[in-house]
Amino acid sequence: MVIMMIAQYARPKINDYDNLSNVRINLVKINSIALVDSNIEQMAGDGDKYSCVCLGWMYRHARGVRMSYENYSTAVKWYRKAAEQGHANAQFKLGYMYEDGCGVDRNNSTAVEWYRKAAEQGHADAQYNAGKMYEYGKGVDKNYSTAVEWFRKAAEQGYANANSKLGWMYENGWGVD
Repeated sequence: MVIMMIAQYARPKINDYDNLSNVRINLVKINSIALVDSNIEQMAGDGDKYSCVCLGWMYRHARGVRMSYENYSTAVKWYRKAAEQGHANAQFKLGYMYEDGCGVDRNNSTAVEWYRKAAEQGHADAQYNAGKMYEYGKGVDKNYSTAVEWFRKAAEQGYANANSKLGWMYENGWGVD
């Protein structure tokens, strides 16, 4: 039985994070081998940032591709291609890959750089993660005030974990006046 993955995507709305909710993935079971639709690979190869993020996600989570040890590094390749074009969700995902050491050597400084790029575009997950990096001093000097700024931005978008972190920072008097 082959699983053919056909990805159709809609261009994002204004102020959308370009996340994978804009990608519809339909699975058609044919045999037991998983294949990526060649159209999405071609679009990604041509530099379409939305296709790049979709392929990165597929390789990162082994969806529609054969499971392989190279999946993480392939995911990084596609995330980087979209991230370098300014795609906020790809920048966030690339930061995560660097923080966790998935497909690349672990590098918290590089993770913070990518988180900040996405966070500056209003990506709530990236704002939260940037806040954590500053709170714990991972890849940057520990700075509670900067952590609070990022947690506040994420919290203003309804990010529950950021609200919790912000409360914790206020309770302990860290980075707040």
